[in-house]
Amino acid sequence: MRALRCLSLFAALSASCASAPAHAGLDDAPAGGVAGPRVHRYFVGIDPDLRILKVRACFSGTPPEQLVVQSLDAPLAFVEGKVTVGARALQPNGTEMRLKGVGDNGCIDYTVNVASRMQHDHSGNSSRRVGRDAFTEVGLWFWRPAEVPADVEIEVSFGLPDGVSVSTPWQPVAPLDGKPTFRVGHGAYDRPAAVAFGRFAERPVPVPGATLRLAILDGNPPADAAAMERWIADAAQSVAAIYGRFPVPNPQVLVLPGARASEPTPWAYVVRGGQAAAHFSINQRRPLREFVEDWTA
Repeated sequence: MRALRCLSLFAALSASCASAPAHAGLDDAPAGGVAGPRVHRYFVGIDPDLRILKVRACFSGTPPEQLVVQSLDAPLAFVEGKVTVGARALQPNGTEMRLKGVGDNGCIDYTVNVASRMQHDHSGNSSRRVGRDAFTEVGLWFWRPAEVPADVEIEVSFGLPDGVSVSTPWQPVAPLDGKPTFRVGHGAYDRPAAVAFGRFAERPVPVPGATLRLAILDGNPPADAAAMERWIADAAQSVAAIYGRFPVPNPQVLVLPGARASEPTPWAYVVRGGQAAAHFSINQRRPLREFVEDWTA
């Protein structure tokens, strides 16, 4: 019975597989595209308050004609943008932004306020504070090509203030200049995804066929990290036992404390932007026994 209860969200995740300075990390980002294989590189810095993102996007070869985002709130969160060389201003038009004046192997810089008030998205996946940490909707700040050819990749590197970590739904690759770096893949840009920033430690949770990347965000009181890891590991192990292995190799798993409910996990969902990920909103005051008996994971 326990294994059947565990199937719920992680089974859905498995099915989806079948289908520093004020802004750390930008000072040493290149002003031109990277030679070699076709890789568009994004360099993302965030301020210590986890509110303002500064992004440099460098394009390999001919840049795309325009960039797009998923969220209708993205133009409201957009602070300013410019072509890196020449400083020509860039301004979004709704959820599109034309790249006028960007030459081959060129870069752009733009700033986004991820703490801006949402006017369109009031879903559970919208950007918000979780305790002292920041849960950011990728579609609010990640301006990317609408289509990425098969011979082109996008990689995102993060320069983070001291003590701050990042959790993304993308595939981890070798760090670039010591910065955590991820390969975005070729999924549709208009599917929801989230990147979390905060003073958490991402925990690798090994299960047959996979290593879950678990991040437990801040709460008051804090969640029992060891208990949450055990709960997530037991649920994933149950799914792996039924399928023979956990079919998503490195999924992002976010645990978001602070839910006001009499049950341990009032809601949870799978998101499929980038690589499939699972998000759990929890009432961290409930005992581990209730999480184990809950159907959600």
